[in-house]
Amino acid sequence: KYGCFEWEAFQPSKRTKQPTTALWLAYMEAVFMSSMDKYYFTEEESIMLGCLKMQAESGDFSAEICTIENISERIANRFPNPIKEKIKTLNKAAVKELSTRVQIIYARLAGKSKSEAQINF
Repeated sequence: KYGCFEWEAFQPSKRTKQPTTALWLAYMEAVFMSSMDKYYFTEEESIMLGCLKMQAESGDFSAEICTIENISERIANRFPNPIKEKIKTLNKAAVKELSTRVQIIYARLAGKSKSEAQINF
């Protein structure tokens, strides 16, 4: 059962989610808690959350903008742990492979609105 804040933030009765202050606050709290390592994630969860964060902040995937170098930089700086720490220890071939995986997942999220990406995060 949802409380007032959750009802406004997650909008369970609406098919098309609308941006609200409650949704933004819930999203920012989740981003903060994940960046401060308050939650434990597996590598796959960390990748998915990072891709959802990119979708919420940058919109749909664009091959011209989201190059392998750009994606690997974003992973190293903006993704939650453990993937953020892991990329720093990988060799170039492994970094390219991981960045390619992230590109594929990010491309699959195309079409999600900013609100939907924030709710899924």
